[in-house]
Amino acid sequence: MRLKFTHAISIVAVFIIGVVIAPRTFADAPAKDACSLLTQAQVSDALGAAFGAGSHVTPQFVKTCTWTPTGSAKEIKAVTLNIQTADSYDSGKKQIEMAKTAGAGEGTQLISTSGIGDDAYYFNVGTNITQLFFKKGTLAFKIAVYGASADKAMAVEKTLALEVISKL
Repeated sequence: MRLKFTHAISIVAVFIIGVVIAPRTFADAPAKDACSLLTQAQVSDALGAAFGAGSHVTPQFVKTCTWTPTGSAKEIKAVTLNIQTADSYDSGKKQIEMAKTAGAGEGTQLISTSGIGDDAYYFNVGTNITQLFFKKGTLAFKIAVYGASADKAMAVEKTLALEVISKL
């Protein structure tokens, strides 16, 4: 019972963080096309499977791009890249740290990492939700590989983040 309650608290904390930073993220991020920062070939090579071209949820909102597998890539459901501001990055990281300090983040991890832009961290929820947040200058990004194990997702997210950084 305690485990279910703790898991529910973690999910609520992630939701609250998303609600708080999403409006600022989308309103303030520069008008850069997320699909222009990674190619279909880069995503396919990083995952060792065929992926389609990146696409936007709507043609007007270009700060998020999603790549989906084609053919036999059953494990991975999608890869997303989202452009944010550095302020949103800092705010999100601070809120995750505060939630963990308050005990609301049991089952979540914030793992600092180096060698990716100016600052970077992985945000893990349980064993199957892993996202890499990183920033370079006034821009910040979130890359997520959905459907992979945490270890595989983290490795692929780092590879793709380095590709993004190389284009800035």
